Amino acid sequence: MSVKTQKILNKNFTVIIYLFSLLCTLLMLYYARVYGLLPRPTVGMDQLTMLEAGENLSQGKFPDAGYMYSYLYTFFLYILNLLSSGNLVAIRALQAVLCAFVPVVVYKLCIRLRFGITGSQLAALLYCFYGPAMLISLSLLRATPLALCFVLVAYYLLKAFMKKKNMLYFTAGIFMAACILLRENFIPVAAAPFVMLFYPTVRKHIKKSFILYYIGGIAALLFPVIIYNVVMFNSISLVPGHWQNVMGAYHSEAASETSKTATSILSNMPMQAINYLCSYEIPNSLSFYSHREIIEFLKIFIIPFNLFTALSLSVLCVRFRNKALIFTGLLIAAYTASMLPFTMFYRFRIPTVPLLCCLSAAAVIMLIKDFSLKKYTRASIFIVLFMGLFIATRLDSYALRSIGEKRGVIVLLISDKRYNDAVRLIEKMPIDDKTAIRLKIHLLKSLSKNDEKERAGELHRKWLKLHKEHAESGAASQVK
Repeated sequence: MSVKTQKILNKNFTVIIYLFSLLCTLLMLYYARVYGLLPRPTVGMDQLTMLEAGENLSQGKFPDAGYMYSYLYTFFLYILNLLSSGNLVAIRALQAVLCAFVPVVVYKLCIRLRFGITGSQLAALLYCFYGPAMLISLSLLRATPLALCFVLVAYYLLKAFMKKKNMLYFTAGIFMAACILLRENFIPVAAAPFVMLFYPTVRKHIKKSFILYYIGGIAALLFPVIIYNVVMFNSISLVPGHWQNVMGAYHSEAASETSKTATSILSNMPMQAINYLCSYEIPNSLSFYSHREIIEFLKIFIIPFNLFTALSLSVLCVRFRNKALIFTGLLIAAYTASMLPFTMFYRFRIPTVPLLCCLSAAAVIMLIKDFSLKKYTRASIFIVLFMGLFIATRLDSYALRSIGEKRGVIVLLISDKRYNDAVRLIEKMPIDDKTAIRLKIHLLKSLSKNDEKERAGELHRKWLKLHKEHAESGAASQVK
């Protein structure tokens, strides 16, 4: 790349990365609709409840008592509903328009963190090639808008620290309040930045007014919501009844007694910490793997989540004195800790992805610098740590997925006559699995009906031979 081209790229990078992110997301939406995916949410889904609440707001009807979802996200859906005239595809596209700003803010944050232009561009690109974040930005869930607000908190806190301006701290407080209104577990996360005050070199640059403006920004957005709930529902909660509902959902057997609830939470946390670090994207209402198998375009988004966690933990261990890294890692750790009492569905990890991209890019750039400066010992320690963590947290996603999810994907592939993909997935299932056998029969019938009897015969003979060999090997092992 020529110097002139590099300068043009650097000068216009924010526009380029925004348009790239938006284009990828809109293409994903187009292909999803071609295959009949991302339809209107069905009854019983949280997405439908929030969507209907947003639609009702358009008619002047406010949520009744017992509505236990984010007011802010509901209001956001109301705005999108107005702008799109209720068209669901347009609502998803408009949300994508907002969410495409995430890599832009990631880039700007990394510049503030002094990771360099190359490192900052790498961080933004890493985010764009993490498929689950792109997919979930099209769902009627708050995960990606929440990620945008969270990375904006980090950006404005850092900018405020460098510029020493009260209003920037106030802005950071506003975005932190938005995080809290989107998900209440951010209440303790709001206190995390104060940990940086333990560093004397940080504390000497912080005035009392900065702290007051940050807290004031949080209060400015939360206070009106609390007043509304007091007047309407006689409750000072941000979402009345939500905490009890969540605890009942995740700790139902222990939710009636405080001591049992605490025990249930503590026993659950180690497993959820592992779930956070690992590559497997635990689905809730939207399976990333199913969509990737149907939408071939999704296969270019190749970055697994554990690449982020392995790189981030490794660079934090090796460069533990770097305050920029510590600040970023602190925010990630605070949020993650607040989510450990619950099942770590992949949508719960999304808010930390922008910050993980920052640390991951910093790790790559710092490793390259270590080699260029011949600091081989530190580079070797980093590589050993990274490889160990990456291998330890790499899981077989296909083996962990439910039979129902696999069956649904294969049936759809067969109905779309994508037989090669269907055969590949069927043959990954255990040979004696009853669901696999039924799917094989369904596939052979579909081939026969679509004038592919010869291929059906070939597959039938192949599978019959494999089943016979499997049965014989099983009988031989029993005799032994």
